[in-house]
Amino acid sequence: MMYLARSGSWLSLGHIVSVVTTLGLSIFFANFLPKETYGTYKYVLSIIGILTITTLPGVNTYLAQAVARGFEKTIYKALKLKITYGLLGAMLAFGGSFYYYYNDNHTLSLSLLIAGLFIPFMDSAGIYNVYLQSKKLFKASISYFSFNQIVTSLILILTIVLSDNLFIILLAYFGSWTFLRTITFIQALRKHPPSGEIDNNISSYGLHISVAGLLGIIALHIDSLLLFHHFGPAEVALYAFALAPVEQIRGMYKNISPLSLPKLAQRSCKEINKILAPRLFFLLLLGTSIAGIYIVLAPLFFQLLFPQYIEAVLFSQLLSGLIALSLPVAFFASIMQSKISSMPRSWFYWGTLQYAFLIISVIIFIPLYGIYGIIISKYIALFVGSHNKCMAMEAANIQ
Repeated sequence: MMYLARSGSWLSLGHIVSVVTTLGLSIFFANFLPKETYGTYKYVLSIIGILTITTLPGVNTYLAQAVARGFEKTIYKALKLKITYGLLGAMLAFGGSFYYYYNDNHTLSLSLLIAGLFIPFMDSAGIYNVYLQSKKLFKASISYFSFNQIVTSLILILTIVLSDNLFIILLAYFGSWTFLRTITFIQALRKHPPSGEIDNNISSYGLHISVAGLLGIIALHIDSLLLFHHFGPAEVALYAFALAPVEQIRGMYKNISPLSLPKLAQRSCKEINKILAPRLFFLLLLGTSIAGIYIVLAPLFFQLLFPQYIEAVLFSQLLSGLIALSLPVAFFASIMQSKISSMPRSWFYWGTLQYAFLIISVIIFIPLYGIYGIIISKYIALFVGSHNKCMAMEAANIQ
């Protein structure tokens, strides 16, 4: 309980900073940008979000438990892997830029050209956060994160106020995040130098986890891509505002993994089994309560802050069920991550079944029902994912 209170307070502070800055940005986006411009901006970010799979996000997953086990110098190999493979993402972005230029869509062509320059570096430098949290240096982690979040948000707000030019906004977004994360990476490792050995398994496991997560990355962004294709950028903007408050609340669940992983990594499967059922029941009850409060307050929230997007209220309320169900699922994921080296590698791929269901569902339902189709698909995927995580834990002897 002392560990939770001490460490959790720092992570909660980081989430508060994230919520406040994101809310401030959303207000400026809603009031200073046309829906079409904002929708196109989100569309470009979705494309880049898919291309960042080449920076091997699975390396982050393995690095977390490697550092927790004392293999701190693994971070150097992790950075090299992410940048090297990230160059492929840059080339794909440039290829997409050429495709749109060839088809006379100069807006998307230049947008992808700008974004592609930053793909290998922006997310790669961010692994300082994984390193610090796995060392239980939550104060340092949140201090760096909060500073970067605030500065980047202020830069974007100033850019939006001065110009509604999409290209300038993209440069401000990618440029500020890449620069600040790079400086922070250098500073974090200088102040907290890694010790121990290098876990060379990170190359194999990081690649396997990343490939297994490919469908997950696509599933995370394909909804915006399909909405843009079938209904245009304004509908993408509407969906983005409907989903944003739900995702910010779910963002609180991200604290579960960094808090629990260092502890779970040191526990046996038998010890974890003893706490599993009561933890899941409590988390489901807590998530349901939070979702209920949000449903009641959502109309007032949108009316006060985003009156231009008041039609997004119903969509946001329908999505609120994810708030309740995702909390116990997040705890499942933390347990799996803590025992990732004990998992059969085949389960990395079986775990992608939920994303396959989501991708297939949105392909079918979005042309028919638009945003309602996305909502249906997300609940289907969450149910399938919960079932698969239970099976994976049984395979690791956590039952």
